[in-house]
Amino acid sequence: MTSGASDLLGDIVAFSVRKPQAVLSVTAMVVVVLAVAARGLTLDALPDVTPNQVQVLTRAPGLSPEEVERLVTTPIESALGGAPGLETHRSVSRSGLSAVTAVFHDDVDAWRARQIVAERIQTVQLPQGIDQPELGPLSGGLGEVVQLTLRSSRRPVMELSELARLRVAPTLRAVPGVVEVNAWGGARRALVVRADTGRLMQRGLTLKELRDGLQDATGAAPAGSLDAGSGEALLRATARPMTPEDLCAAVVRAAEPTSTSTSPQSVRVCDVADVVYDQLPRIGAATADGNGEVVYVMAQMLRDENALEVTSAIDAAMPRVRAALPADVVLDVHYDRSTLVKATLATVARSLLEGGALVILVLLLLLGSWRAGLVVAVAIPLSMLAAAAAMALTHTPGNLMSLGAIDFGIVVDGSVVIVERMFHALGQHRLDHHAPRNLREQLAHAARGAARPVVFAVLVIVAVYLPVLTLTGVDGKLFRPMAMTMAFALVAALLLALTTIPSLASMMLRPSDVPQQEPPVLAMAARAHAAVFARCLQHPGAVAVIAVIVLAIGGATLATRGSSF
Repeated sequence: MTSGASDLLGDIVAFSVRKPQAVLSVTAMVVVVLAVAARGLTLDALPDVTPNQVQVLTRAPGLSPEEVERLVTTPIESALGGAPGLETHRSVSRSGLSAVTAVFHDDVDAWRARQIVAERIQTVQLPQGIDQPELGPLSGGLGEVVQLTLRSSRRPVMELSELARLRVAPTLRAVPGVVEVNAWGGARRALVVRADTGRLMQRGLTLKELRDGLQDATGAAPAGSLDAGSGEALLRATARPMTPEDLCAAVVRAAEPTSTSTSPQSVRVCDVADVVYDQLPRIGAATADGNGEVVYVMAQMLRDENALEVTSAIDAAMPRVRAALPADVVLDVHYDRSTLVKATLATVARSLLEGGALVILVLLLLLGSWRAGLVVAVAIPLSMLAAAAAMALTHTPGNLMSLGAIDFGIVVDGSVVIVERMFHALGQHRLDHHAPRNLREQLAHAARGAARPVVFAVLVIVAVYLPVLTLTGVDGKLFRPMAMTMAFALVAALLLALTTIPSLASMMLRPSDVPQQEPPVLAMAARAHAAVFARCLQHPGAVAVIAVIVLAIGGATLATRGSSF
């Protein structure tokens, strides 16, 4: 560090001691700005290590996994090959379903990646009978924020499935931050047509003709228009069978007049088949607590959203969801991400309080002054606030890894050095009654001398985290937020140690705070250290041998411990 920079740092600290009111006023205004900025911090329980990926899902009813792989998955993978920014792709082919995952580089915008994939899959030609490929929701591995079930002792699971699909899901999808709502279990109610082959043969019909007749008998068709005064009335034919009787009356084949029959009869559905209420075939079910079948509903959060805000909004929408359900349908919430997030925040808050209390206790034991402990402890919440604001501005998520990894002892290290130097200056001022300078000037001189070593020490600690910032992939998503949060907190703590902490110390500390004699804990530690240090100086060879042995034991132990993620 150059002498000019060192002088500048010293001038900043000295100014903070001489003009504490001005420095603290500026600090108060900065705190307000930081508090407003910190409100945008994204909070979650754990870091989301999901890569920048887009899923392509295709339904292929009736196809085996081998056929799905050959007819669906392979053409889609071929279409995605060479897409801009594509890193890799993988796929899973199951009975009736193809899932292709395209992984893009982290610097590719998620919406642009989805647009690229959507354009590519439009060129894929799939066999007849296979659904059009669709993109999976823009969510991550931790996107499941709320899981709930619907149960009723009076209603069949078909009705519960309809309630989940038509009443619960639309309400939850309208919540800001929710990207998808899926339901499992239950069954899909349908009007099932059970053809009678004997009656079909009597009337000379085939199953294909019956199917085509059913398709023609449902839906809507335009039928021109009629003049209606100055305007016109649009005509259309509409058939929406709601009951088995409605579908029974549908005509499969219209009668054609012949020379032998003056009153030809049309063939209706009920003439060749039976129509009943039933459910579509299903391959799974959902149960809860051993009390029979339920319908399971899961809400997924948009990627990079604030999990706490999204879950809070879902909780606020729950009364509307319950009001839309019949009285006998019970909605049970089995998983709510906000519980985990709040527990994480409580852990961080508890660590903050414990860290501040520990700093006060240690300084009280070593310096014998509770005022000095309080001054240093101020650096903890202020540095945390500054780190939270910086995380919000840089879109760094706040979670247990990033917020919980902050070392409060390192954060207050610079403030401890500054306060300790000023504390000892107070003691010298009390002993020296003929000091040529006033108390504030003496404190400014003491704090000025500590500025350079404090800055140098903090910058060295920040440099330790620089390699972590170069990590990419899963490692980067997991550890970079921690390193960035720690760097933000250290830089904020350094600025506080050069400005706010000296100002507070100059206003709060008094010569009477310095104890008459050295604190007992510090005196004991000094005596023990002096004795051990003297012995080490007398036997330097033995000390070196012991150090090498301890190092060898540690290395051998580390080599046999194994490793895991």
